[in-house]
Amino acid sequence: MEKLVAGIIGAGGIADYHIGGYLNSDVGVSAIADPDTKRAEEKAKRYGIKNIFSSYQEMLEKIPEINLVSVCVPNKYHAEISIYCLESGKNVFCEKPPALNAEETEKMKQAAEKSGKILMFDFNNRARPEAQALMKYIKNGLE
Repeated sequence: MEKLVAGIIGAGGIADYHIGGYLNSDVGVSAIADPDTKRAEEKAKRYGIKNIFSSYQEMLEKIPEINLVSVCVPNKYHAEISIYCLESGKNVFCEKPPALNAEETEKMKQAAEKSGKILMFDFNNRARPEAQALMKYIKNGLE
């Protein structure tokens, strides 16, 4: 199995969860891209990430071993960035909500299918204990 190497797109607060999860799962984090390079530098320093870029396009071009990206940017950019990454042959883990509307989400799905890469959304609240308990009640027909 090939080693997973992640690139992080967006250096906001949610990126900490993605980076931490990868590092705890033996996934290499090779680069971080954000137009605010000062913020990207701070994250890179905190986590020992060697490569910093102001654009995700440059990151993917210059670090070809990246085979997975986390899209941690405002949701108005989710579709555009995810589609670009999928078309570039990368697996994509995108924050929620997937996109601004169903049409954008469908385009993301089509790009994933065409590329043969994985597109996954971070619906983490579905795994929370209280959500799991509610689903158990629903499945059992309890109100």
